[in-house]
Amino acid sequence: DLAALIKSAKPWLSVDDIMKIIEYTPDDIGTAGRDDYAGYGRINTQRALVPYKIIKK
Repeated sequence: DLAALIKSAKPWLSVDDIMKIIEYTPDDIGTAGRDDYAGYGRINTQRALVPYKIIKK
């Protein structure tokens, strides 16, 4: 499970931060953006685990 992998690598992240990583790091396939067939796209574990900056709104 990607969320568990992210949490084990970065235990200080909140659930919201992990959800944002899952939403913004996949490889988009099919229709641009989220869709019913592929969701947010194909999981990209490498991108999900690289250093990042979460922008709070």
